[in-house]
Amino acid sequence: WTPERHFHAFGGLYPNPAVTTAALATITSRIALRAGSIVLPLHNPLRVAEDWSVIDQLSGGRIGLSFASGWHANDFAFMPQAYERRREIMLESIETVMKLWRGEQVEVQNGQGKSISVSVLPRPIQAAPPMWLASAGSVDTFKLAGRLGANILTNMLGQDIDDLRNKFGAYRAARQEAGFEGPGNISVMLHTFVCEDTERARELARKPFGDYLRSSFDLVKVAPSMFPAFRQPSLEVGHEAVAFDATRFTDDDMAALMDHAFDRYFETAGLFGSPEKALGMVERLKSIGANEVACLIDFGIDPEIVLESLPHLDRLRQLANSHPQAGEQAAGASISDQIRDRRVTHLQCTPSMARMLTSDADGLASLSGLKRLMLGGEALPTDLAEMLTSAVQGEIHNMYGPTETTIWSTTARVRAGQPITVGKPIANTVVRILDGRKEIVPIGVAGELCIGGAGVVRGYLGLPDLTADRFVADPYDAEGRLYRTGDLARYRENGEIEFLGRLDLQVKINGYRIELGEIETVLGRHPAVRQNVVMVRSDGGLAQLVAYVIPNGGDGAKSDTGRVAQWGGLWDDAYKEAGEVPDPRFNIAGWRDSYTGTPLPASEMREWLDHTGRNILALRPKRVLEIGCGTGMVLYSVMPHVEHYTGVDLSPYALETIGKELTANERARVTLLQQPAHALEGVADQSCDTIVINSVSQYFPDGEYLAQVLKRASELVVDGGRIFVGDVRSYDHLEAFQTLVALHQLPGHLDVAEFSRRVDKRVLQEGELVVSEAFFHALKRDLPRVSMVEVRLKRGQAHNEMTAFRFDVVLHVGPQTSEADLVKLHPAANLQSLEEIKRALVATPPIMVVENLKNARLSKVYAVRDAIVGNSVANADGLRQVLDNTVDQGVNPEDLFGLSPDYDAEVVWSRSGDPACFDVVLRHKVTGPKGQLDLRAPRHDQPSSRYANQPAKAGSDQGALFEELRAHLREVLPEYMAPGAFVVMDAFPLTANGKIDRKALPAPTRAAAQSAVEYEPPSNELEEVIAGVWKQLLNIERVGLRDNIFDLGANSLLTAQANQRLSTLLDRKVSLVSMFRFPTVASLAAHIDPGRAAPAQDAKRSQERADRKKDAAERRRELRGASTSR
Repeated sequence: WTPERHFHAFGGLYPNPAVTTAALATITSRIALRAGSIVLPLHNPLRVAEDWSVIDQLSGGRIGLSFASGWHANDFAFMPQAYERRREIMLESIETVMKLWRGEQVEVQNGQGKSISVSVLPRPIQAAPPMWLASAGSVDTFKLAGRLGANILTNMLGQDIDDLRNKFGAYRAARQEAGFEGPGNISVMLHTFVCEDTERARELARKPFGDYLRSSFDLVKVAPSMFPAFRQPSLEVGHEAVAFDATRFTDDDMAALMDHAFDRYFETAGLFGSPEKALGMVERLKSIGANEVACLIDFGIDPEIVLESLPHLDRLRQLANSHPQAGEQAAGASISDQIRDRRVTHLQCTPSMARMLTSDADGLASLSGLKRLMLGGEALPTDLAEMLTSAVQGEIHNMYGPTETTIWSTTARVRAGQPITVGKPIANTVVRILDGRKEIVPIGVAGELCIGGAGVVRGYLGLPDLTADRFVADPYDAEGRLYRTGDLARYRENGEIEFLGRLDLQVKINGYRIELGEIETVLGRHPAVRQNVVMVRSDGGLAQLVAYVIPNGGDGAKSDTGRVAQWGGLWDDAYKEAGEVPDPRFNIAGWRDSYTGTPLPASEMREWLDHTGRNILALRPKRVLEIGCGTGMVLYSVMPHVEHYTGVDLSPYALETIGKELTANERARVTLLQQPAHALEGVADQSCDTIVINSVSQYFPDGEYLAQVLKRASELVVDGGRIFVGDVRSYDHLEAFQTLVALHQLPGHLDVAEFSRRVDKRVLQEGELVVSEAFFHALKRDLPRVSMVEVRLKRGQAHNEMTAFRFDVVLHVGPQTSEADLVKLHPAANLQSLEEIKRALVATPPIMVVENLKNARLSKVYAVRDAIVGNSVANADGLRQVLDNTVDQGVNPEDLFGLSPDYDAEVVWSRSGDPACFDVVLRHKVTGPKGQLDLRAPRHDQPSSRYANQPAKAGSDQGALFEELRAHLREVLPEYMAPGAFVVMDAFPLTANGKIDRKALPAPTRAAAQSAVEYEPPSNELEEVIAGVWKQLLNIERVGLRDNIFDLGANSLLTAQANQRLSTLLDRKVSLVSMFRFPTVASLAAHIDPGRAAPAQDAKRSQERADRKKDAAERRRELRGASTSR
């Protein structure tokens, strides 16, 4: 960046960016060259276009242009007449420069006053240079840049992070409103000095930067609005405001002010210190939407020192571009690879690292072969210990000891179902637990854990006072020394030591002395809590206890039951809302397209039902139990062909509707029960031969609940019976499914990175249960009566979410099939198309296996996924073009069933693990082998729950969870020990040593989720109620009128909860469908009460936005037309 500076204290080295950049262009080849900035009102735009066209040629097309209107009156010695209109002149000149750059001609007057047309030569290399507008702080300039489609160059001399966040939002909103694609580029120019040590950087930068600030202080009188860092509120004297007067300051005052300003700027507004320290500022700027940092390095530090420090600046660049975000577990994955690849037998790590390994299926599998797992460095949570004892075949040891006693001092074997302790001292080590009088405490009484023996070090080098405090004489050994660990512990009856926490976690709030470790211990016993940290925070000035919680997958059995009831209530309302339907035996109310929210076509639903009925009847059922029968579509299809049919559902309305529809003869063969899936009271063991659970499992709270239901189902079926689990949503295809949903719902201007981020967010927030095929194979290990698992892809010619992303499962109940009875498969044929398969069948082979066929149902969406990974398009509109332009490739699985009347087809997901493919076995009906096929199962060596998502967590009502945790704590602890705030987290931040970084834990009030629109507050009571419901459910500070609640984190289950709460608060029924159709506060309020003023305002604003976009598009068409005509 080369600035333009003239006749004032900021002037000096760079009077003309064109001259400077031309010189740089001749001696560089690999760096971009940007004017930062050209003060356009000081120049003739013809000369600007001409000069920079030449420089673009000299540089090989490496230049970028930043334009500014100018701010200092002295600069306008060149063009004094332009000072008052400098902003308008800048806009006019930008248009002229860009016309000339594109090769267009402009009309000007020559020396004789005649009008002539001119263009510039030589022609530049770039068709259009990257363009920025410079803004020192005016939000109007940010908005102007957005409307022009330009980038933004700004600084932090008078702005803080919150200022920039708001202005970045205004810029991007204006850019979007003007019809420009993509988010634009925001460059923040920071004063920079990065070296090996933060304090050395502070020392070297203090005087030169203080002098630099002093020079800017002189400019306050000239342009105070540009330097808000020096603005101060007026002092009220009577009724008159007395303005800030710098002349009152003495030299000492000024020196003190500059010193204070430097310290503040060093910490909050510059890029100073070591690379690791400066990285914090870069990450903060990233988090509010900045794209790059321009490093201003010429503010007075000796040039040789600056040049010597550049490797450290490059180190910062590398860190900033590769620094892992919070929660990334790349390190865990690489460790698991090494454990497996190098056949590691002994591993020592922190519990936090072990948890990272267990959170990944490969990581957990890698631990199974260890002979010894040694955990130390922090407390070992109970739930982690239970998980590890079931996964690790060898021994697990809990190690305890600080660095001051040469790492390990005690050790304990960790066994399943036994309390966790730190054990007993190792050899040549003494442990004493002492009270405040230096006496050993009785068994069960807490005291400070002190360690003596051969491992105790001499002390802290160069710190005699700290050494004397922590290393003390052993009161029970005249020659012994003890190290005071600061840890709280107690003896158990068996002599082992129980670690209770830190003494320095003993705090005092409102006069009460509180052990934080005691709260953490009690909180950790709740089944919904996987891991927790409790600390004291004073963010708002008042100290309070804050509990940070990583939840388990579900909130316990109570929460599971509640979530099942919520889905039951949701569907009961949907059935009631639909009212009477044309055909009660084909009631498809509530079946909606996830992409658009519109009802699924009746023809597609009819095809779906026909295939489902055929698949169930192929099992030759006689006595059927259907769990989740709904309005009875499957019941009416199957019931005429069986002896007895029992339908179970949660919805009383649905069961009542079925009862009324059945004829007298049918009622004699049908039993209807209103029960949840896990209860099934009154159904005797082995009383049916077929159980149907069709299109229901997605509404179960989690995989464990599904496993519980299937376990009970296996007890109800006779030997030789089947359990049909239909319409299972595929976990392996969840990312592809959410990609398609996002393509139908998200705006086209989103760049690919932001689009991908939102897809990832939707995957994490999935409110329904999705499972992999491997779930059922893993579950078979825990269900002794299940002898076989069959998986089938959905039948049907329709291309919809059910045929693409769902599958059916049949569980066989009864004696295990011996290996000898299974039909062994031949090696797969190398065929890739339907025609190739058809030709191969001419030879009438008894059986043929074809693997890794491209699934034509999924070819389009996986072409989009490839475009996202390859970053081959710019934005969501580009991805839609990929979707629209991709021709279906591969084979439609349905076509294989009609390929030949002589062959049966069995179609399964690809055993290679490629989600875009499938496998098929074609068996001749006459000559083909009889019996069950020996189809390979996908990898399923983990617990079944590992192959499912956690919808209960994704859609949980955190408010209810917090109240449950408070109630749990109050059962054991006094009221003053209950945390005042809870924060749910996916993972805790870790220090470089892998321990929980308490200092990095966030404040309890969560900021509002990032919105794509500028915040507008609710304007009436109805809007306040709607916004309030969403604020509570989403646990955010604010919800604006035009915020899309699904972008803020809502999902289908949360929407159902919001619907129920809103209906209660408004004392009227609000349609659930309307909650999806109108996903903003403003649109839903307008739908609920059309008489409000807000809709008219909405319509007016919408029309204004449309008019502005139309005008902007018209102007661009005119410019293109002018270019073509010339």
